[in-house]
Amino acid sequence: MVVLSKFLARQRVATVFPFRGWGPVPGPKPDFTFRTSDWQFMLQSDRSDYKLQDLDCKYEDNYQTYIMQTIVPNIPQRINTLRKYQDNGYVFHGTPSPDITLITPRYTENATHSENDDFNIDHAVFATPYFTAAIIFACKSPRHIPPYLQNGTVTVGSDQSYGKGIYAEIPKVWKPYITQNNGWVYVLKPDTFIPATEGSWQIKSYDPQTPIDKVEVKFEDFEKTGGKIIWI
Repeated sequence: MVVLSKFLARQRVATVFPFRGWGPVPGPKPDFTFRTSDWQFMLQSDRSDYKLQDLDCKYEDNYQTYIMQTIVPNIPQRINTLRKYQDNGYVFHGTPSPDITLITPRYTENATHSENDDFNIDHAVFATPYFTAAIIFACKSPRHIPPYLQNGTVTVGSDQSYGKGIYAEIPKVWKPYITQNNGWVYVLKPDTFIPATEGSWQIKSYDPQTPIDKVEVKFEDFEKTGGKIIWI
């Protein structure tokens, strides 16, 4: 778990998620997880971002057909772009800054001590092999939050209790402001990055990084691609 102050926030976490398509479904709530091309979708009827209306399919292959014909064409291009980069082994750095041409090592530390301090307190470029985690770092800037409400922290970590997902704990009073945010996910070559541990969702490099691409993202994309917001 990584706890970040609003001033010391640096990219340092990531994990793998399925992309989720949500929406109201007639009858009992479906809970199917399956592969459609290189995407994995979970249908849940308690969300409405991607609406599944007039759906009377009873079998997985029918759900798959519906997803491919109705949901896949509506996936934002920015998410498709990031997914393709992830599938090809690139890594990601999230930031609210839109005009970075070279990402240089910077000193960073946790706002509070954690089990990963030996990895996180360093002079390095922090990134992630998973774009979902980069999205929350790109979009958690306090720029829209009134100064009198800015005393707080954002905690980002991994929670295996709901499918090894990335979560972000954010003060509830920030919700009307932070949800307006957008940001940028920079795509980097993975060559010089090292993980905190084997298979870790935290990586870093001691070398400057020249992005090969950047993608503008929205705060809402974090949950739409599998992240979990916990308002505290």
